[in-house]
Amino acid sequence: MKYSIMKKLCLLIISFCLLIFLFLYFRFEGKIDYRNSNIPKIYRYTEKDQVIPEEFLITKFEQQSGYVLFGEEYNNTYFYEKDGKIYCQNSHSHPEEIIYYMHQSGGQGIFGYSGGDAERKAFICDSQYFIDEYRSFSGRNIYGPFEL
Repeated sequence: MKYSIMKKLCLLIISFCLLIFLFLYFRFEGKIDYRNSNIPKIYRYTEKDQVIPEEFLITKFEQQSGYVLFGEEYNNTYFYEKDGKIYCQNSHSHPEEIIYYMHQSGGQGIFGYSGGDAERKAFICDSQYFIDEYRSFSGRNIYGPFEL
């Protein structure tokens, strides 16, 4: 009788340890915290805590197919968005990018998404650059143009 109680207790402890391991593995898998220290001085708003003024925000337009709106995209004289990717208007090619910083908090964990992801990068079209900022709580915004 004592043997079966000890056996059940050991199985319970092993199961608990396995659950803790799985929680920690999925919670922190894929964690990234990157800061680019080689950004040329001409680029602005390179720090995570710097707020980009609203006056630089480039607005999106909503595409319409008949009576149905099916998404927001960027389209202006400098760049456009197609299939979720940015292209320069003049060359119709992907712009050169400079990542300022990137933070991904990791996996989802057992109890849901951990959140807090953020990324800020510059992309260059012709003689101007734009700042592409993504934050998991507010989505994606593009700011600019800024002169090189």
